[in-house]
Amino acid sequence: MVSNRDLVKQMTEAFLKGDVTKVQGLWHDDIVWYFPGRSIHAGVFQGKDNILAHLAPPPGASMELIPRAYFGDEEYGAVLYETHTSMGDNTLVESRVMVCKIEDSKIVETRIYSGDIYAFDEFWEKNKQDNR
Repeated sequence: MVSNRDLVKQMTEAFLKGDVTKVQGLWHDDIVWYFPGRSIHAGVFQGKDNILAHLAPPPGASMELIPRAYFGDEEYGAVLYETHTSMGDNTLVESRVMVCKIEDSKIVETRIYSGDIYAFDEFWEKNKQDNR
């Protein structure tokens, strides 16, 4: 049996490789994704397809995700990561934590915690004319 730490690591690595099938295979069918803030990216998203659509960068934006550390116990797995998001002449570098609740070796819930949600919201407000 894979540890919750390793399950989150597998999901992150598959996401970075663009292996959507593997990512979705690690998610429960009714997965719920919580993203903080007030930008167009904030909200509660449910279901594999809705979450994937939410994770796709808007046209003209690029994002690089750099994992820094993985953690886990009997109920949760987590990853500390850095993101570099660019749109036009603007770039945002931010630290985040993604905490995943895991049941029966499937991720059932994910919560994102931003290191600076104000900077994140400001970045997307500044670039809103190019947003979805």
